[in-house]
Amino acid sequence: MTPVDIHADLDCELDSAPFSIRSSGRKIVVEVPDLATGMKLFHVGLPRGSWRRRLSFLKRSLDQLILVVEVKIAGITVMKVGHQTGSRLWNCFGMPRLTFKCANMIRACSAKGSLD
Repeated sequence: MTPVDIHADLDCELDSAPFSIRSSGRKIVVEVPDLATGMKLFHVGLPRGSWRRRLSFLKRSLDQLILVVEVKIAGITVMKVGHQTGSRLWNCFGMPRLTFKCANMIRACSAKGSLD
């Protein structure tokens, strides 16, 4: 494992939807305005394949670099994946360990009207 510190303050756009990437150390925070933008970013930013394959690739990469990615929708944390995060429960479903906050996901999506 190679520890890496990342310092970033990026304002980006994907299909006219703004999102940001911020980091000052070993935690990278990706903030998207809605679920649709988050899903597009997930599909564009990772190799082709199933959800499990994409998340496993991300988890392996983050473990090697000792990094954590936190995903926020409209300012509400909905997921964390990376080094020493997550529940082993996900292994039962063949997924890598991650922290997924269902209540926060529902709250963030309903606040932004993403569930309509």
